[in-house]
Amino acid sequence: MAQIYQFRLLPCLLTSAALLPGCAAIEEPPSPVVVTAAGDGPGTPLTLSMFSAEGARAQVFVDAADQARTLEVSRGSPSTTPGATWTVRKSLGGTPDSLLTFIREEDGGIGLVSTAEFSDGAFTVFSPPMPISRPSIAPGKQGSYQRAVEMKVTHLDAAGKDTGKSKASGSGTVTMTYQGTTPIPRAAANGLGTASGLLLVSTLTAELSPATVLSTTETWYDPAGTGIIAERRTERVKVMGVQIRGKQTLWLRQEDKPTSK
Repeated sequence: MAQIYQFRLLPCLLTSAALLPGCAAIEEPPSPVVVTAAGDGPGTPLTLSMFSAEGARAQVFVDAADQARTLEVSRGSPSTTPGATWTVRKSLGGTPDSLLTFIREEDGGIGLVSTAEFSDGAFTVFSPPMPISRPSIAPGKQGSYQRAVEMKVTHLDAAGKDTGKSKASGSGTVTMTYQGTTPIPRAAANGLGTASGLLLVSTLTAELSPATVLSTTETWYDPAGTGIIAERRTERVKVMGVQIRGKQTLWLRQEDKPTSK
């Protein structure tokens, strides 16, 4: 399973300098992201088997700051065949939120091909696919990976279908760094039984004229191979050097079960 809330802000930004309805609120800037150094198990490699459990899954996450706010993630079974794709559906509070399509890359890694954001009416395609995982990475310098991507956004109609009508485009760079075993913030306070996980940090820096975007996703994976157990996202958007948006959200997994899909 890939990041549960991967780069959610993009459709709001790629339209114009004015944010889309639902994206317009200017929030207080979040505290800076602090990437914790590797903890007790820094030598544990992050392998593909740790990214997601086999078979289709349904997982429920709660917002650490507002436990009444839930994110349900349902995905098909990830394929191991190069070029094969599968989807992940997300619902916020029971309302369909987005549909993400992933691909198994030639080297065995996982890439994000496209996202359909229903509330924003935006369909984004990444070329080449935005990297989500690598075949196997070790902590430290050996765990760093970088890729440049192009993003094209088109309009979705009221039924959630791609109209093909151009909305905007932009380019960015994704940098992934594996930190090893790291404590999960606020885990105990929110009743999360697992206090630590294998941390992968992904940063997207994008120039989407006139906006500059910095989105950092910290994802904690279960060494036992059940996929994501926590994820924190920090977003910052500037236009002409002035920050117009800042937001940070921490999602903690509360439920995980196989499905027949």
